[in-house]
Amino acid sequence: MTDFNHLITRKKTNSIKWDQSTAIYGTDVLPMWVADMDFAPPIGVTKALQSVVDHNIYGYSFVPESTNKAIQAWLLSHYQWKIDSTSIIYNHNVVSGISVAIEALTNPGENVLITPPVYHPFSEVPLLLNRNVVTSPLNYNNNRYEIDFTDLSLKLADPKTTVFLLCSPHNPAGRIWSQTELEHVIDLCDRHQVSLISDEIHADLAFKKHTPTASLDLKTVKTVTLMAPSKTFNLAGLNAAFMICEDPLLQQRLEQIRKQRSYPSINRFGAAAMAAAYQTGGDWLEELRTHLTEMITLSHNLLQTLSYIETTPLDASYLLWIDYRKTGIAENAVMAELAKQGVGVTPGSQFGIEGDGFIRINIATSSVLVTEGITKIVAAFKELGVKEKSISPPL
Repeated sequence: MTDFNHLITRKKTNSIKWDQSTAIYGTDVLPMWVADMDFAPPIGVTKALQSVVDHNIYGYSFVPESTNKAIQAWLLSHYQWKIDSTSIIYNHNVVSGISVAIEALTNPGENVLITPPVYHPFSEVPLLLNRNVVTSPLNYNNNRYEIDFTDLSLKLADPKTTVFLLCSPHNPAGRIWSQTELEHVIDLCDRHQVSLISDEIHADLAFKKHTPTASLDLKTVKTVTLMAPSKTFNLAGLNAAFMICEDPLLQQRLEQIRKQRSYPSINRFGAAAMAAAYQTGGDWLEELRTHLTEMITLSHNLLQTLSYIETTPLDASYLLWIDYRKTGIAENAVMAELAKQGVGVTPGSQFGIEGDGFIRINIATSSVLVTEGITKIVAAFKELGVKEKSISPPL
């Protein structure tokens, strides 16, 4: 049984989350921003990495077939998705995968469609590649995000739009798209002959059924799926991710782009950790989900004392999306007061103008630090004039 409340000191370990927070927020803060966890990985991962170290030779290496088989077995057992090993293409992280896929599926000057508020590289990477970014903002109804399919169809109908970049599950809102919604997306992409890139890095952290987009009937839609064990098992520093593409011609194009850009495959440590995580990490992941569920409940209980503060229901991941728009307080004032109280979170505007009035909070840590962090957030809003909810005494 894993003790996720065991505190591991991460300061002075070159941790972006812990050691760069002061530079980012201007003061020493409890970091609840960047999306990595404060947990050690499954013991099987540690043993696999130790085995590589014990061998003590670090020459050139390739990804063994055992890593392919570990991915295949994981996808089959968790998502009933059967893929061939030839459809797996390795890359260092999901963002580099987005870059390769966009280059493979589009030409300079064409449009990449996104649905903000969304993970900020979705808008940054296409622009760096001289593509245009077109938005179809999500609708926010009854404290829940939905795809605006009428607007999505209109944007997909533009002949210059050649790729739809989907975040599934959605970051920052933690929304899992239903099979019906995904099938509607595929239908529209098929109708308008638009390719689909699906970022599914948070899939394993789902609290309800997640359906990989490419496991459905894709019709004529060219699709690239981006996945990694990094969010699931806290392995981001090992730079090990992969793409799945079942179209042989598109596979060749993806590999060609990788070679042109001199993008390497994953290294021996990443391959070993990835295989071990998928082979041995199932029970650990179930325990993690239980802990995260408890942290979500803990956070909600602390935040619900405030008036005009709402939390979007979380279908997946460990990132709370907090709506403070009804307070009328400007983002810069909120971020300044949060830093003053000693907590660092991600401002909603980082995910597009549609995120203004929100903050994203990482609760993948111990209950002690979650309590400390959320308490600081509550204190910040109180300092900014937000009142506690008036609770009537029981009759």
